[in-house]
Amino acid sequence: MRRFNFREKSYELSEHDFYYIINRIAEGYSMLANAYNDYHRSGFADVDDTFNQPDIGQKELENVYITQVDDDKLSKYILSLIEEIHKMRDLDKEIIEWLAGYMGLPPLQNKKDKTRLKRNMRTIVSGGHSGNGPFGPVWGMQPEYQLLIEKSNNIIAEINIINKNIDERIQQLLNGPILE
Repeated sequence: MRRFNFREKSYELSEHDFYYIINRIAEGYSMLANAYNDYHRSGFADVDDTFNQPDIGQKELENVYITQVDDDKLSKYILSLIEEIHKMRDLDKEIIEWLAGYMGLPPLQNKKDKTRLKRNMRTIVSGGHSGNGPFGPVWGMQPEYQLLIEKSNNIIAEINIINKNIDERIQQLLNGPILE
């Protein structure tokens, strides 16, 4: 049984339930990374920073669970997963800056600059300028943008490997003694 406290309440979970939740947290991080990647591949980025606004209580609870992991390998995998999510968020910021530069805008400093970027993107996508190419917005085929997409895809590939390792490790932990 796992026992922990959260917001002045005590909780008790079976090992199975505990690892089930850890696995779901890992899947949630993976889904977040895939959402970023889908945006990137479609020629966009999270200009509004919507993916980076976790519910405070949810994030706090996730941290409680993650700190309860007492297996070194599983902890290492989870920390690697979180590191990859940070890489994806950093890449998203890089893509936003690239988009601003591509559209002739100065580096984004505030909300007004982001609004101008979104307006320019909408104008181009709606056909106000050169519009869309056969594979999305016209900038999506630029070699520099394609390199950014490749980085995004590589992060997803790494996350998939980490998630596989997390799944396997949880199965090992639930199925009996681990000889190492």
